[in-house]
Amino acid sequence: MAFDETVAKLCREHAQAQMVDRFPLKRLHLSKDEIQIRKFPVDREKIYEGITIHPEKEAMGEGSCQTDDIGYAVAATWVRSTGDGIEDIDAFDTFRANIRGMFNNKKPVITAPIFVCTVQFGRFVLPKEYKEHYDASSMLIRYWSEDERI
Repeated sequence: MAFDETVAKLCREHAQAQMVDRFPLKRLHLSKDEIQIRKFPVDREKIYEGITIHPEKEAMGEGSCQTDDIGYAVAATWVRSTGDGIEDIDAFDTFRANIRGMFNNKKPVITAPIFVCTVQFGRFVLPKEYKEHYDASSMLIRYWSEDERI
């Protein structure tokens, strides 16, 4: 089975749409415009506040004697300024709980051949030049696809 960039793109778009439609945006002090698909939450000259949906490395699953499983990985990383006035210390917990509730062990309604999603903690680490002024939390959503072996 080969990695399919079209499926990976559909997975990122699905994750973004679910968060825009179902996230408790007011509770998290976010707007729909702050949930964006990007390559990464940080580039050479800028850090992006809000939730960045970005690709991560795919994984191979157990499969069976007739099929291969591939996990298309999508990270949802929330970056916020430490000086943004949000006093809600539980906001990152709410963010992570909502990701788990929306995706973990769920079959997404998507036009790609995905049979289930799983969720785990992401591995995003803020670059040291941003650590003093920003906080971040990341969750990894893996969309599992099954394909017949040839």
